[in-house]
Amino acid sequence: MMLRDSKDDKVKEANVDVRTGRKWVAKTAVEDAESRLRHRHSGSGNIRATWFWQHSADARYRRELVQQEVRRGQEDRQVRAVSMKYMKWEMARPRKISWHEMWRMDGQKISFLLRSVYDVLPTPTNLTMWKLIEDPSCKLCGKPANLEHVLSSCRTALKDGRYTWSHDQVLREIAAVLDTQRRKKTKIENVPKFIKGGGE
Repeated sequence: MMLRDSKDDKVKEANVDVRTGRKWVAKTAVEDAESRLRHRHSGSGNIRATWFWQHSADARYRRELVQQEVRRGQEDRQVRAVSMKYMKWEMARPRKISWHEMWRMDGQKISFLLRSVYDVLPTPTNLTMWKLIEDPSCKLCGKPANLEHVLSSCRTALKDGRYTWSHDQVLREIAAVLDTQRRKKTKIENVPKFIKGGGE
């Protein structure tokens, strides 16, 4: 904005690209913020405020307004991203827990279960979103370390045998179910294999 709104023609014509992330582009964010501010002032019906924004406001004040609007847009986007996290768990298999089991459970285990459902455990991706660390990638394989990746999807950890116990527990349950289904005797009804013609 400082280059674009400069009084010097050479500075104004300099096309400087600000390097940003893959999903967020500074130029687009500034243009959107300016558009929202223009529409907000014109939509309010206050002709004086609209004229002030377009003609009378000095460059510094306009920059501050645009920065505040960009910041507001980013905060709204983060709030929407966090509030929609639970949608990822709609297809998850429901787990039934009785009150008796809840009372016998350790408090830390209950806290872990609740925080895992709402995806608020301190995984690297969440810590990056909360601005506590900068790198959201897994230290073992380099992929984004979200909750699913940390708990069961890291191929390097799987090769090292770190998930062996949990995977063995799942395989043991599957094997037990398959074994009980195999041992069940299927009842075969005594039905004729064919029907003779002529109603006999």
